[in-house]
Amino acid sequence: MTEQAAPTSPTPFRTVGEACGVPVRITTDDESIWVKLQELLPPGWVDHGDDANIDPEREISQFTLVEDGMDHVLMRDETVLARADLKIALHVFDAQLRGHIALHSPDRVFVHAGTVGYRGRAIVIPGLPNRLGTIGSKLFPRALVRRIAGKLQG
Repeated sequence: MTEQAAPTSPTPFRTVGEACGVPVRITTDDESIWVKLQELLPPGWVDHGDDANIDPEREISQFTLVEDGMDHVLMRDETVLARADLKIALHVFDAQLRGHIALHSPDRVFVHAGTVGYRGRAIVIPGLPNRLGTIGSKLFPRALVRRIAGKLQG
């Protein structure tokens, strides 16, 4: 069951942008949080500044991160995603924003994997989830490159 958010006052720090064809509105009521949110925007983010450059027919999800006096509350539209300290709320924002974009992107497929080019071909190595996060998307391909490079030199 998801917790429903109480209506919030307008937030002075806001923008509308998009990544991979998915428009998103991001708002907060605190300038220091605003700076941290901007640092988490995904690669390829195009900032529109306001709604003026977005087709009014398109649905735009809104992520809001505000402090309620005790915790930081992260919402997507009217649903509370996290009620926690700032570090955790920012981590949840990052994961939720990227997941939202991946889920709604009209032209892209997202794969958590590492890739290595070898003799004109690509080797794709899926990242495997584990209790510490994910493995395989960086360390294994690096080791493979070192191994291949060692064989080529030897």
